[in-house]
Amino acid sequence: MKGYITGVIDGEGTIRLKYMKERDLYYPEVIISNSNVDMLIAIQLMLGHEGTIGSQMSMQYGTDWKGRPIKQRKPIRRIYISNRSDVRDLLEQIKDYLVVKIEQAQLVLEFIEVRGNLAYGERSDREAVIFSRMEVLNER
Repeated sequence: MKGYITGVIDGEGTIRLKYMKERDLYYPEVIISNSNVDMLIAIQLMLGHEGTIGSQMSMQYGTDWKGRPIKQRKPIRRIYISNRSDVRDLLEQIKDYLVVKIEQAQLVLEFIEVRGNLAYGERSDREAVIFSRMEVLNER
C-alpha cells in the first residue's frame, strides 16, 4: 500500500506549501491528481478517508483519427490533504520510498516542525529558506 501511494504521489502528486493570502500564512498540502475517480476513492480509503476529493476541468490536447489537432475538456480530480497532522503522518510513512519528490517532503516535514514552535503570525529565518527552496522545486 505505501509503495502504491508513494508511486502515485511521486508521479502525479504535489507536495507543497500553499500561501493563503487572506490570512498571510502558509500551510502544507499534498495533492494527488488523476482523471480516474475510482482510483482516487481507492487511495482515499487506503489513507483512512483523509483528504477531500475535488475536481476541475483541464484542457487535453491530441489528435483525432485523421491526425487533426483537437482540444477537449477532461475532468481532473484531486485529493487535497491539508490538515497539518495528516500531511505529517502521510509524509512520514512514505518519505523513505519517494524518489522524485523526496526533497519537497523533507522540506514540508521541516516546515511543520519549525511551525510547531512558533506563535501565530511569527516567522522564522528558516521558514524563509524553506519557502524559497519549495518555489524552485515546484517550478519544474
